[in-house]
Amino acid sequence: MLVIFLRRPGNQPQISEFLKAQSIRNTQIGQVMDWALDNLTADLSVDALAKRAAMSARNFHRAFVEEAMTTPGRFVERIRVEAARILLETTPLSIQQISHRVGFVNPANMRRAFVRAFQAPPAEYRQNNGLASEKSEKELLLRA
Repeated sequence: MLVIFLRRPGNQPQISEFLKAQSIRNTQIGQVMDWALDNLTADLSVDALAKRAAMSARNFHRAFVEEAMTTPGRFVERIRVEAARILLETTPLSIQQISHRVGFVNPANMRRAFVRAFQAPPAEYRQNNGLASEKSEKELLLRA
């Protein structure tokens, strides 16, 4: 089960790519977006997504931008970053494990995408928002 904030705290983007995919009117595009959300480690190139939608790459790109108001590449990056954010906040997995689990080729690619989205690298984000910050708060409460 995946829990998504209706209103995110701090400087985090308020629009969830997971929720945005549910509002798409074009069935072919919506189905591809849903499939991408469930298959983050798959080939999510424009060509692969277009093939899944039974469309040419050019027509798929045009229809995708018209529906989602973003390019397929940006959508894929955002859903991977959002999935990484959730794992950083909720699991003790290493950043390398998370990067592979959400479909980034390597941790450096995830780091660059994460900094673009949250203005902080994954390790810093986790320290401020993840399990580590909860642990620190508990330690402070126990010491008081």
